[in-house]
Formats: sequence, C-alpha cells, structure tokens
Amino acid sequence: MEELTKFIRDSIKQGFSKEEIKNKLLEEDWSSEEIDSAFAIPLESSKARGTILKIIALWLIASVILLFSIAVLRYELGIIDYTIIDPVTGESLGGYCSDPSCSEVKQSALTQVKNNLTIDIIIAVFLSLAISLIYLRSHHKKTVLWVINGLFFIFVIVNRPMVFVCRMI
Repeated sequence: MEELTKFIRDSIKQGFSKEEIKNKLLEEDWSSEEIDSAFAIPLESSKARGTILKIIALWLIASVILLFSIAVLRYELGIIDYTIIDPVTGESLGGYCSDPSCSEVKQSALTQVKNNLTIDIIIAVFLSLAISLIYLRSHHKKTVLWVINGLFFIFVIVNRPMVFVCRMI
C-alpha cells in the first residue's frame, strides 16, 4: 500500500489528473478499492498542508499588522509624554521642545519604541496566533472578521493620542 501511495503522490506532483493516475494503476492490476483508499491518504495530507500554510500566512500577516500598530501607538505616546525641564523655573513642561526641529522629542519617542520592541513582538505574535486560530476554527468566518476589525478600530480610536503641538521654550 505504501508503494501505491508513493506512486499517487509522485504522479500528483507531476501534474497528472486523478483519472489518469487511476487508469494507469488499473492497467497495472491494482484493484479499484485499493486505488480509492490510497487516493484518500495523499489528498488528506495535501489538505492538511494547505491548512497549515493558511494558518502560518494568516498568523504572519496579523503579527506584522499588530506589531506596526503597537509601534505607532508607542511612538505617538512617546511624543505626547515627552517633557523637558524649564531651565529658568525648573518646572516640568509637557508639549515643549528645545530646538526648532524637535529632534529630541522624536528621538525620545523612537527610543521608547525600541525599548519596548521585544514585549511588543511577543504581544503581537500571541495575539495574532489567537486571532488566526479563532478565525480558522470558526464556522462564521465573516462574523469573526467583522468582530476583529471592529475591535481593532475601537483600539485605534480609544488609544488615539491627542495632537502634539511642539512649542519652543
């Protein structure tokens, strides 16, 4: 039976149709029952491979989208949270920067993104894996997609930082 299964797998890889393979095997004195049972094995394994590839592709896409979204959010929050000390009063000032390009604000926000990158990758990977598995196991795929998109939209709206205005001291 293993020889028959291997022949079927190899023939499918070479592009032969099921009928062509079956006719060839019938010519070589294999019974129709043996051929039909052997066909089920390669087809099942190729379906499983296709499902695994779908899971991996969905997971990778969701991971990248989530990681990018989290990084942008961290960057924006880093800009909003940036404060400097007024050299005259010693008071902590939010929304101010010390040079016209506000490069220190941007650098501080970028540093915040870099410092949290490992935890953000972990969050994105596990969250996207959960989303992928829920989607693939669901019988209501369109509903799951709408719910996921809705939750993502709410996440973006709720966590949308206020507009940062850079003012010189």
